[in-house]
Amino acid sequence: MDSETNRDRRIQTVCLLTLTAIAIGVALYLLRPVLIPFVPAVFLVYCLVPGLIFFGMIWGIIGMILATPIVAVTKIVLDRTEVTAPVGRLLAGKLDPG
Repeated sequence: MDSETNRDRRIQTVCLLTLTAIAIGVALYLLRPVLIPFVPAVFLVYCLVPGLIFFGMIWGIIGMILATPIVAVTKIVLDRTEVTAPVGRLLAGKLDPG
């Protein structure tokens, strides 16, 4: 019985990861023409995609929908606070210290 339960959990994990990857691909395919003129590609790759994966694994599809505003608001807050401004610049893809 335990081996069957473990097998079911492995299948569920693989299905969840596969669906997450497909959802991210579809979201980026549909949103790319809209977002690319306004958002640097570095932000999409290094911040938004991991945010989609992280929140998608926690809250599922709703988490993936909420990931974009959560990551964007986090970046805005980091930019506005003097102590965390370097982290906000890093998220924007600006690696220079100034």
